Amino acid sequence: MKKSFIAVLFLGLISACTPEYITKDPIDGTPIVIRDRESIIENALALGVDSVCIVSNSTGNYSPIDWMNENSTTYFQDTLKNGSVMAGSITYRVVYTKNLIEK
Repeated sequence: MKKSFIAVLFLGLISACTPEYITKDPIDGTPIVIRDRESIIENALALGVDSVCIVSNSTGNYSPIDWMNENSTTYFQDTLKNGSVMAGSITYRVVYTKNLIEK
């Protein structure tokens, strides 16, 4: 129990240090929370870049990437050697830096 508490406390402290930004999805207008673990958005704001590309896997967590893509969603499905099926999606969005709000 004590080790679990320490592990949860450590993960909470690590996640609290990660800068988060919020913006609207350019396609449907839903809010998006972006976790900038690699300081890509911070660097883009310092350079004066007008837009950044973010990516989301099947879990819905968005993070910025350091290359540009278009607003698209890619679906995939594959059967592994052991017979289990792996399926998911990857969503790319281009967001303007003027619409980013630090959370």
